[in-house]
Amino acid sequence: HEPDPGANFSKAEVWMLRRNDFGYFRRLLFSRRFDPDAKSGSLKCRGRNVDSEARCAECMRFLHGGFYGFRGVSVPAHPRQTEAANCLALSKFFEQDPDDQANDQTCGSWDASPQYQAAFCNTINARIPRLE
Repeated sequence: HEPDPGANFSKAEVWMLRRNDFGYFRRLLFSRRFDPDAKSGSLKCRGRNVDSEARCAECMRFLHGGFYGFRGVSVPAHPRQTEAANCLALSKFFEQDPDDQANDQTCGSWDASPQYQAAFCNTINARIPRLE
């Protein structure tokens, strides 16, 4: 994340995600006001196998398509997921009723894309003091 001006700390996060959900992960980052192209932020990715011992400090779901529109919305997992494997297993497509669009109450933000939920496991969320 980009620190607040004058903040005396940097923020570091480590996320686990499924490779197929990377495009949705970028949207999650933007919804959290992180810009990987900004000079004050950086994003590094690496491939790895799912660690069955990994725990989530935070499990987030990014909902996209259908009633959630093109932009989507991010929400914490409910019920709370602490194991990475259980968190990542929440990624899925939702069945949509063909009448959903006819019953649209989204004021025009309905997106005809299939409704999808991408799940992300935040394994580390830390503030690091800056050294002067």
